[in-house]
Amino acid sequence: ERYLPAELDITRKQGFSIPLGEWLGSTWRGAVDDVLAGGTMLDARFLRQLMSVAQRSKIDADRAFTVLAFELWRREYQLS
Repeated sequence: ERYLPAELDITRKQGFSIPLGEWLGSTWRGAVDDVLAGGTMLDARFLRQLMSVAQRSKIDADRAFTVLAFELWRREYQLS
């Protein structure tokens, strides 16, 4: 506090968002496709549809990332 201007509101907590839809659709798309194509417990048609809409919707991008994280977790612990 002693280094910041007094008018700066430091008591308010503020989050930030990341461009997850963009990352899933371009930057990470090849890696995501490789993970999901390697065989998952989920329906392949559902996964294709989810990935196709993940770029356009924050909710769907969050869902796609959750599915990706689940699949990586499942593989890491060799669960079936």
